Amino acid sequence: MSAAPPASAPSPAWLRVAMPHPGYADGVVANLTRIAGTPCGRAMLEQVRASGHGVVIEKPAPTNPPNAHVRSQDPRAATAPGRSTGESDADGRPVTGTGGGADIVVAYDPNNWPSPIDRASPASDVMLFSLLCRGLGLLRGTADPTWQQSGEMSADEAAQVEQYRRERGNG
Repeated sequence: MSAAPPASAPSPAWLRVAMPHPGYADGVVANLTRIAGTPCGRAMLEQVRASGHGVVIEKPAPTNPPNAHVRSQDPRAATAPGRSTGESDADGRPVTGTGGGADIVVAYDPNNWPSPIDRASPASDVMLFSLLCRGLGLLRGTADPTWQQSGEMSADEAAQVEQYRRERGNG
């Protein structure tokens, strides 16, 4: 009988792609390959892996305009210790984070990016990179739910995305 790996050990299934139809996973994997082809992309993917939590990339329900987001499988664990998760318990008291980190779901369809109705929207791989950067706080248990819900990137996330754009070329 073997001992379980320590909590900080990466899960063997740290990154999974749902396959709702032929071609979906191919598009996601192509973008992950492009991300891994840059130094900052490899570093970000290593941070995701090293978190010890898993990522599932799945196709979101269709919306108009297209949308993509990241959600935690356990809001308490994903939220920084002592910070409100934005939820209340049965007695109406704020539920606070424990900071242990949690698995995440990235709802993203590579065929929606760049958006055909918004020429300024990011390329497909840039969108996925951005979502994975946003997910790092959830994976690590350092997330600030108010920031996550705003949809805006933190200064650190924005800097990482800009670095990725420079390394990949702005095409």
